[in-house]
Amino acid sequence: MEHREFIEYVCKKLQELSAARKDAWIVERAELISENEQQDFIMSLTGEKKITYMPTEAEIDEFCKKVQSGEICVEYETHYFEFDTDGRYMDDWKTWHNDPYGAFPFLDRVFRGCRDLLHLGEYATARKILDQVCCLKFQVVEAEDSEDGLEDDTPFAIVDAGKEQKLSMQMYEIGFLWLEALLLDKQEKEEPKLAKKLLEVFQNEICKKVDPHGFEGLISEKVLDLMEEILEKEIREIDGRLQRLSGEMEHWRERHQLEKKRARKQHLLLDIRKKCKKAEREEKASNQVSVLAASWEQIKELFRTLSYEKYIDDQLEIDEIWRISQALIKRDRFKEEDWKIRKEILREIIAHGYYDCYGCYDPMGELAKKLYITEEETLEYADLLNERGCYAREAAELYLQYGKTDKYVRYLETHLGRSSKEYVELIPYYYNGGKKTRAREIAEQGLKQCKDDLTDLFIFLLQDAKACNEEERYKKLYASAKRRKLVDIARVNEAMK
Repeated sequence: MEHREFIEYVCKKLQELSAARKDAWIVERAELISENEQQDFIMSLTGEKKITYMPTEAEIDEFCKKVQSGEICVEYETHYFEFDTDGRYMDDWKTWHNDPYGAFPFLDRVFRGCRDLLHLGEYATARKILDQVCCLKFQVVEAEDSEDGLEDDTPFAIVDAGKEQKLSMQMYEIGFLWLEALLLDKQEKEEPKLAKKLLEVFQNEICKKVDPHGFEGLISEKVLDLMEEILEKEIREIDGRLQRLSGEMEHWRERHQLEKKRARKQHLLLDIRKKCKKAEREEKASNQVSVLAASWEQIKELFRTLSYEKYIDDQLEIDEIWRISQALIKRDRFKEEDWKIRKEILREIIAHGYYDCYGCYDPMGELAKKLYITEEETLEYADLLNERGCYAREAAELYLQYGKTDKYVRYLETHLGRSSKEYVELIPYYYNGGKKTRAREIAEQGLKQCKDDLTDLFIFLLQDAKACNEEERYKKLYASAKRRKLVDIARVNEAMK
């Protein structure tokens, strides 16, 4: 039975009951109430309480006043531990916060109660309470048993309680609840005030993982427009402040805080543009002179926002980078774009390691392959890879593919290490080019330095000794090959038949 059907069924049954039976039913419920729940039951019966387990508004008001005055606070405690609970050597400090006044069980009942209030349609009450408690900041005092003092005087916020798992609800749930109450309450009649209040709540740490598109239908197009305008203006102001502080090292902390604020504002702006106003944005983007250049600027802005994230997971920005990249690939009009633009984008992709640290290696790799078209462009791309260093192998393979064997051989010469791959590839270029002595030297060097399969190196040296009729060298090489663990002697024997 669905919830609505259940409620309708209960209403029908209540209408059928006599007044005496209804009274008897209430008394029966009261008989089952424990002593410490009696007062809550009575207040619910008289209408003073909607949710029996939830503190009253007066109790919440009193609680908030005590938190603000410092009468209710949290304790900072830290101790040194040589070993952890599993007996492993630790040699470090553990730090936590105590709750001597039972503040967080109290708040747990408040948050769960607000969720039930919304379910009952008590939007104004829920909104008023959430506005109060979500912005609380607790003073922190040193615990009596702590082995060290406070590191700083930063207050303990609701989001900190979430990090230390002092609340049963996740921050995302609380943030969503807060915004839902604000939108359903409809207290803010003027759209500019609503847009400003929404952005204020969205930018609270509690709402970090909550985005505007989650409230589709509750936020009007006009309010979205106003939110977008406010965010664009605030981002421009932050950019101006960052520009003024760019050369002053003593302001690094202020710059860091501004960059974090900018990242959140940019994230919200992206959500509004991508999911709330997607069609409008795509129409504007299509009118750009260079779609590739404009799209790349969007991608760079998204990477900039991601750079301020502590953890990279399933952020909205990553999804948007994939979407823009795939749209460019599907459009497939790279020939119309200037090579200077394409080359610069390739340079940035390579310089940032295909943005692998942001989980975007695949879309950047796919995009990069589309940016070079002609043979000349491919070789310039190879040069960019080679300059980066860590992509020298990829560059060498392109050089070989397009006939630049001198550059390929130069790569092999400079990468003779512990793998036999480069030795085996280099030997035929010297041997077939008439530099047979150098080819032998490379093979013998490989026998000394390589730590993987030596079979091909022995095969070359044995075939060379046989061709030169050097029977003694042949015997020594073959005996050495039989003793080596890294040689497939069966393959050697097959090659020497």
